[in-house]
Amino acid sequence: MNDKSLLAIKHGRVMLPLSLLMGVLTALRLASDELVVQQIFGIGRMLIGFILVLYALDSIVQLVGLCDDRLLLSSPIYRWKLTTLSASILGMYLLLATLIGMVPDVMHEGYDVAMLAPDLISYVVSVITGLGLMVMIAYMVKNISSRTTLRISAWLMYIATTGLLAYGSIKFARHYVSDLLWMIGATNVAEIVNVYAGMMPITLLNVSFELSTQYLFCAINFAIGCIFWMVGWMLSKKRNNYLEVR
Repeated sequence: MNDKSLLAIKHGRVMLPLSLLMGVLTALRLASDELVVQQIFGIGRMLIGFILVLYALDSIVQLVGLCDDRLLLSSPIYRWKLTTLSASILGMYLLLATLIGMVPDVMHEGYDVAMLAPDLISYVVSVITGLGLMVMIAYMVKNISSRTTLRISAWLMYIATTGLLAYGSIKFARHYVSDLLWMIGATNVAEIVNVYAGMMPITLLNVSFELSTQYLFCAINFAIGCIFWMVGWMLSKKRNNYLEVR
């Protein structure tokens, strides 16, 4: 069994059941338009998405920072390649669950199908940037000897950096739209724009040229993500990128 299969099985044991649960909620939503069903689907989709993201990010901390997966880390392939492979598989599982959860929105009468491509592209870019940020941070805190301190430090740095990205995104948008309204999260209402700051979804209201705005934020998020991955790659060259013998 190769490294790709091991990673797919390892992460799939957690992420596939959650994706299956997302499919059950989606089927329930498609079968009924009752308000209670819509509420259950909305809350369920949000919670499942949140748990999947937490698992994906913490998996990177465990692999890169804590060196927990000793079987994978014993692989002869280059450590950076193993990190990018793990992140790729995590990203594909995240995308799978998101696609399943988007089905009711796409089939809704008020949904603009033309927005499907930019919505998907924006989400894929957010996953690349968000995972890249945690990879970079995991390498930055790798020298911390205490496992608990390392994990807490990684998460605090991730939350702080994402918050700064969100603040910068909103300030940037307000530079062009003085009466901008915004909120954390994403929705499928036609008169808004869904953008991302890292992996954090942000809804912008009162924005003209919705499509161009979404692609602009997507491009900025992608550029930031490239920086994160580049810094992570540079940090992976340090001599502390090894498997500690215990």
